[in-house]
Amino acid sequence: MRRRDSTCIFYDILFLARKGVTKTRVRRELGLTFGRSEERLSFLLEKRLLRKEPNGVLERYVATKRGHRLLYFMSRIEEEIGAFFPNRKGKCFAETRSTLVEKELVEFLFDTVTERDLWLIEIYQ
Repeated sequence: MRRRDSTCIFYDILFLARKGVTKTRVRRELGLTFGRSEERLSFLLEKRLLRKEPNGVLERYVATKRGHRLLYFMSRIEEEIGAFFPNRKGKCFAETRSTLVEKELVEFLFDTVTERDLWLIEIYQ
C-alpha cells in the first residue's frame, strides 16, 4: 500500500465525522498514530471544518457546514481523478462516498437554508 497524503487523511476524517466520530475511532479506522491523529484533528478544528460535541464521557468530532462543503468538493475531485489517488486504509467507504456525501450535503444545506430563508422572508415582508 502506498502512503497517504494529508489530503486523503483529511478526506477520510471528514467522511467519518459526517455524523460524529470519536478520536479513537478515527485512529482505528484510519490507522493513525496518536500524534498524527491529534495533529490532523487539531488542524481541522482550527480551520472550523470540525467541531467538538460532548457525548457523555467522550467527545465526538462532527463535520461543520464548511467541513461538509469541503468534503463534497473533495469527493467531486476524487470522482474525476480518483484513479490517481493512492489506496487508502479508509477505502471501504469509497463505494458510496460520492453520492452519499452529495445527498447529505444537500439535506444539510436545505435544513440550514430553510430556517434562514424563513427568517429573511419575515424581515422583508
